[in-house]
Amino acid sequence: MSAFKIGTGLALAAALLTAPALQAQESNGQQSTGQEAQQYSAPASQQPQVEVDDATVAKFADAYGEVVALQNDFSTRLQNIEEPTEAQALQEEVQSEMINVVREKGFSVQEYNAIAQRVSQDPELQAQLEALMTNS
Repeated sequence: MSAFKIGTGLALAAALLTAPALQAQESNGQQSTGQEAQQYSAPASQQPQVEVDDATVAKFADAYGEVVALQNDFSTRLQNIEEPTEAQALQEEVQSEMINVVREKGFSVQEYNAIAQRVSQDPELQAQLEALMTNS
């Protein structure tokens, strides 16, 4: 996977994970408050600082690989849907699955997005992620 594809994939993964439908799910089924909505759409400079050591990058690579697979499946399935309500339901289903993957790997959505942001801006981390993705 090239650095360009990783960077593009990270941006797409972060965009899907921060969609409005996820804000309610991330708050454990409770209604999202305005503050929570701002928290999920906060600029990268306001995202939590996450330590990105080798173990974190390896764990992130696992999560990222599964998120990308879900995105690819979503794109394929979306091509066969004509009704906007069906497309929205599919998007919500895939977002929920992505959140579950991220959580199962030990990250919150915020942590995952913060790491994705860091990787997208750091060529060394991109290379490390690319190496992990090609060797898995």
